[in-house]
Amino acid sequence: MKYSIALTVAAAAAVTADTPSRFRSNFLTKGGKRASGDSNWGGIIQEGKGWKHITATVTVPDVSGQNADAGAAGWVGIDGANCRSGLLQTGFAVFGDGHIEPWYEWFPEPSYNYNLAVSAGDQLRLSVYATSKSGGNSTIENLTTGRSASHQFTNMRHPLCMTDAEWIVEDFDNGDIPVDFANFGEMKFTDAYAEGSSGKVGPAGGQNTEVTVNGQAHTRCTAGSSSVDCKYI
Repeated sequence: MKYSIALTVAAAAAVTADTPSRFRSNFLTKGGKRASGDSNWGGIIQEGKGWKHITATVTVPDVSGQNADAGAAGWVGIDGANCRSGLLQTGFAVFGDGHIEPWYEWFPEPSYNYNLAVSAGDQLRLSVYATSKSGGNSTIENLTTGRSASHQFTNMRHPLCMTDAEWIVEDFDNGDIPVDFANFGEMKFTDAYAEGSSGKVGPAGGQNTEVTVNGQAHTRCTAGSSSVDCKYI
């Protein structure tokens, strides 16, 4: 009981102390500020209806010692691929300077960091919940430390369609410019599933997408019944 109370207090404190993140997502993009045809997402997208809950567990990689501004992000989310009005997501960004930021975002609104300590090698449970097209919740549980943080979204201006469920590694933006994509080694999303109008579904059979930089693929992502395994190539 004391542990549960402590966890709740930690989560509540995190909500009140959240700060702007260096991470900036984007809808699934091909082109724009990137080389023609390049893609910012690697992972699996499940198309469906009424997605309400997406979750997975992933171990945070160590990318320290690379270009200080290089980065990569791992996240779960709802929409942003074929539905491009809003994107509810939560995850973490790792940087070449050694910093790690656990964040939440309802894109295209800004992203914010939870007040939650995360280190390379920690195992995180990432979850998003859509309670409506304009509201929901995001939660990160650090299974290594036993602490968690969450954020409640209400009356968001950019509605969800609730038709895309995703487990993604992203070559994210710094402002409007893509960061140098960090060699993250491997991000494996386990215990991964989505819940929606048709029940509970795993990643298998979903649409594959890969991060490409200057026309060359830099991820190789595969789906299992309850996993998504993305490797840097």
